[in-house]
Amino acid sequence: MDSVKEQKCVTGNRKERNRQSQAAFRFRRKKYIKELEESIMRMHNSTKRLNQELERTVHRAENAERRCLALYEELYSLRKLTNRLFEENKQLTQYCSSMTANPLFMSHNMVSNDHIGKFF
Repeated sequence: MDSVKEQKCVTGNRKERNRQSQAAFRFRRKKYIKELEESIMRMHNSTKRLNQELERTVHRAENAERRCLALYEELYSLRKLTNRLFEENKQLTQYCSSMTANPLFMSHNMVSNDHIGKFF
């Protein structure tokens, strides 16, 4: 009879330990799931923030690219204008040199400067 009581006692203790062990496991699992959910939420927020930052950066890069293209176009126009002005300056210099070398120019120059207007 004692052995049956002991057996029931041992079985009862084992059941209690199993219940406690199962409760502890459920608690740990619940805690772990909560940590995973919090981690997912942090990653989601981080991803959202990074996507917004990426969108702003892409927008800035597009603006910079447009500005760079506009500056290249402006530079091209200015170089073209500079070359044209250098050519005009060269022609005017040659014209003035040829006129100052001509003695008739000096007497004509004192009368009229109309010939200069055609360059401007």
